[in-house]
Amino acid sequence: MSAGSLGGRSRLDEQLERMTADFLSMQDTLAGQLRALQAAFAQGDTSVREEVERLDRDIGAANARIEGEALHLLARQSPVAHDLKLTLLILQSTPDLERAGDYAKHVARRLSALRAGTAGHPSEFALDAELTFVPDPAHAVATEDCPWRGRVLRGEVHDEKAFALGGPAGHAGLFGTLDGVLAQAERLLRGGWLGKAAQAAAVRPESGGHTLAFVQSQPGWSGGSLCSARAFGHTGFTGTGLWVDPEYGLAWTLLTNRVHPSRHTSIDTQALRRAVGNTLLAELG
Repeated sequence: MSAGSLGGRSRLDEQLERMTADFLSMQDTLAGQLRALQAAFAQGDTSVREEVERLDRDIGAANARIEGEALHLLARQSPVAHDLKLTLLILQSTPDLERAGDYAKHVARRLSALRAGTAGHPSEFALDAELTFVPDPAHAVATEDCPWRGRVLRGEVHDEKAFALGGPAGHAGLFGTLDGVLAQAERLLRGGWLGKAAQAAAVRPESGGHTLAFVQSQPGWSGGSLCSARAFGHTGFTGTGLWVDPEYGLAWTLLTNRVHPSRHTSIDTQALRRAVGNTLLAELG
């Protein structure tokens, strides 16, 4: 065996050891989350929410780090069968650990809400990472300069009916980052957005160009003319949108604030949405 081969194997071993250590550390962090949650239930300690959420952020960072390490290893090191199996096992398992951390965070939030007497408010519903009903205004994009409320809206529900109802409601008030929305799109495309039967029902064509949850692909729709008949999507009044085309294995989102500073504008957001969808689908060849 050449010196170069030995050096390559040494680097591969170092990467495997580092990735495995990060994976084990991620499990330890999750275990710490669950222990804190257990103590909260046993002792009625609502302050545990901040600790659980901090640990959840650590788990998310570890997942991103491990994914980068695994992809780098696969691309650069050409691992043998045993190393490849270990790498794929870790790569496939870390999202499950991250989801378990998210569930622990949601339980901690519900426990805190129960103690505070606010349980049942939409802001306490379990949401996936990067989605929220109560965003930090400093990290939220401004929508409209609302004459009714007398201010530029930032980090609060835009819809007037939802606002009149007290904030987030069943039809409006959900905020998300680009990564958060794309994660939902990916689950709609690959599965896991809902249970298998429920998701199939949610995207199955019903009537009037709609599924139970989405708008179907049809002439002139927002997803573009290159979509297949199986495509579906959803748009928001403020300029957001998400589309999924199972036929072509593609999901995408476009997040704009078309109502800023006013909804009365000449910008053709629908044309922009169609152009984005057609551009992405055309690149598939």
